[in-house]
Amino acid sequence: MDGTGREDHRNNSAAGGDAAATLVESALQLRWSAPELALLLADRAAAIGLGGTAGGRAALIAATSLNRLGREVEAGTRALAGLQHVGHVDPGGAEGDLDRQLQIELATAAVAVGAANAALSVLQPVLAADTGGTVVRASALVALAAALAGLDRADEAARALREADDLYQRYVEVGAEIGAEVGPDTAVLLRGMARAARSAQHRRQGDPAAAEAVARDGLALLSELSDPAQDGGAVSGRLVLELVLSLLDRGEHEAAVRAAAFVFDGSLRAAAAPSRSWLQLALAIRVHLPEGSHREALDLLGDAADCAERHSLEPVLAECLDGLCRIHEQRGEYAEALHCLRSAHAAGYRHRQAADALRLELIEEYGSGRRDVADLAEQVVGLVAIARARGDGTEPARQALESTAGGRRARHRQDDGQQRPVAELLSAAGRATVDSPGRRRVEDRPDTLEDDADTPGPAAPATLVSEPSLGSREVADDLAPPPAVTRSLDSPILTDLIGEEDREVGLGDLLAGALAAFEEGRRSSGNGAGRSYDQPADPATPAADIGRDSEPPVLPTLGNEQVWRLPDMGRRSAAGD
Repeated sequence: MDGTGREDHRNNSAAGGDAAATLVESALQLRWSAPELALLLADRAAAIGLGGTAGGRAALIAATSLNRLGREVEAGTRALAGLQHVGHVDPGGAEGDLDRQLQIELATAAVAVGAANAALSVLQPVLAADTGGTVVRASALVALAAALAGLDRADEAARALREADDLYQRYVEVGAEIGAEVGPDTAVLLRGMARAARSAQHRRQGDPAAAEAVARDGLALLSELSDPAQDGGAVSGRLVLELVLSLLDRGEHEAAVRAAAFVFDGSLRAAAAPSRSWLQLALAIRVHLPEGSHREALDLLGDAADCAERHSLEPVLAECLDGLCRIHEQRGEYAEALHCLRSAHAAGYRHRQAADALRLELIEEYGSGRRDVADLAEQVVGLVAIARARGDGTEPARQALESTAGGRRARHRQDDGQQRPVAELLSAAGRATVDSPGRRRVEDRPDTLEDDADTPGPAAPATLVSEPSLGSREVADDLAPPPAVTRSLDSPILTDLIGEEDREVGLGDLLAGALAAFEEGRRSSGNGAGRSYDQPADPATPAADIGRDSEPPVLPTLGNEQVWRLPDMGRRSAAGD
């Protein structure tokens, strides 16, 4: 290339960089009012080939917009890519603030895919940082509350949400003095999101009256917006959803239908699509179906499914299609029911595939944290308490951070600073947990399945619509597939939509049923009558003396742990992972 060619290349690169910077600035202004447009601009800026801080800013805009649009799995992937763009930055500089915001968006996505422990690891350095603005810290507390709620630490989650709301309010009151991190309207919207999270927390604790009051307070708060168009529908829609669910919990169905009209009567925006779809699903299943109004339920679910498909909302799409399948089956419309069932399976499978990929990336980057999740939660909550005790919620907590496992990612790096492979992490985890009573193979347990159910011990695996219990699952569970076709989103919304009788059985029930059916089949055929397969096999029996069907086939070991091969039941087995 001659000198003229090199000069032209430099000029084109400079022009491309200026265009990308313009796109990023425009996208920043649209993150709340039109996140779908902000996402398009961020994608265009990324296509130009931005790197470093500029690439990180584009990734932040994309991750924030995707979280607003209800596409948390994609948001987590973009946030991880953005953190790689930013790399090692000065915590006190503007890049450090960008790094913290990316971590907050990543933690939000991690909670959405059921990796609350990974979210704690992500948020730990954010909460312990000696720099950072008030809004960034308050946003981190909201994400922390979601992670703690996923670990059954409701009291700590409620305190984190209250402190976040206080920080947002303080920023609105003295924002001009501490520096304009965000505009006043954005601060109001952030407070509204915090109120929605508080309302959901009250519902989880069985207090629908308090949930309704907080949701109404959040809707009243939105009247402080100088420009109502700044809310693209994400905040108001989420608050109305929480209000409707709390009214349904109280049995006030007519009031719930009237409240939902606020969302249904408005124009459909991309940011409001998730809340609108969940609202339609809730009213169809909890109001119209019990009344026998199949036509109204079909209309609502059909509209919700179309909206979810148009906006790539796979979890709610699977739920709506599952509801349509049940209604068509009750009406004797079996062809339509079968079509909806297949479509629901496809949507659930797509979501599981994407969620599995994100969880594996989180394991590789931050580790699973299963073995010390209780200690990690205590450490993160301690960071919040230290900062609160120092008065303004923004003081450093460096000593608390140094007492942890070395800060962000330190546990999962080798002595030479290189990232430890996932296989090594899982192998070490298997060695560390092989003696755990909750992790041993069924045939190695001293008691039967029925006895185990009555014996105090580690918590059973969470049901498909409940939030994970603290310490109930360990490292290898991160490779297990998430909830099957429906109930695939670890969402407080689903807990309210699905009745107890509609929930799918847990792993223990499925295993017990499979073994019971296997034993009954053997007895009916006259082979091995009287032998119970929930009893451990004699380890001294030579392999040649054991019949081919004497025990369920097992997969290759994962670490030092063997994994049962269960019937497919519409989900992938652990070996498929």
